[in-house]
Amino acid sequence: MFINNKYCNPSQVTVRNRLCTKDIEILAVNLRPYYLPREINQVCIFIVYIAPSADTEEAGKIIHDLVAQTEAKSPDAAKFILGDFNLCSLNELLPTYHQYVSCPTRDEACLDLCYGNIEKAYYAKALPGLGKSDHNMIRLIPSYQPLIRREKVQTREVKCWSADSTAALRGCLDSTDWDVIMDTSDINDAATVVTGYIQFCEDLCIPKK
Repeated sequence: MFINNKYCNPSQVTVRNRLCTKDIEILAVNLRPYYLPREINQVCIFIVYIAPSADTEEAGKIIHDLVAQTEAKSPDAAKFILGDFNLCSLNELLPTYHQYVSCPTRDEACLDLCYGNIEKAYYAKALPGLGKSDHNMIRLIPSYQPLIRREKVQTREVKCWSADSTAALRGCLDSTDWDVIMDTSDINDAATVVTGYIQFCEDLCIPKK
């Protein structure tokens, strides 16, 4: 796995798991890039190689267990499982994950896949193979829109508290004849009248924007 230093500081890269069996080779890495959308706290990447002769059921179970452990520890992380899957599919094992690679990766076959827990995070584009590799390179182009860009614009009104406005409010309350306002024997009526009057004075003395 190669990581561009402009994307993530090497000190923020942590290897969480390494596993090599007759059915699967997998490397699990956590990243904290310089920038992430506010709703994502880190990126978890699983790099996978499954040989054509592997027991795909066993390989899929190993991936599922590792992903489940990561989900429990980091539910808000972005998680991606990518590599050469050959005949293995995670569609049934990880039904909430999305597969982004839609173009052939070796001749007419789609063997190199990328699953993620974010819908429409990427779209794929095939590039020529690297060196003498018989697999195409796949460029995953981001299409994810951060939550802040998907939310509708909201207009809010706030009060501008300052020393002058606070002094004006204090003067307004000091000059109030509270006996007139609280001229009632019902404690609930008194609380309602006092609260309403204080709110009226606040609206009168504290400017808004």
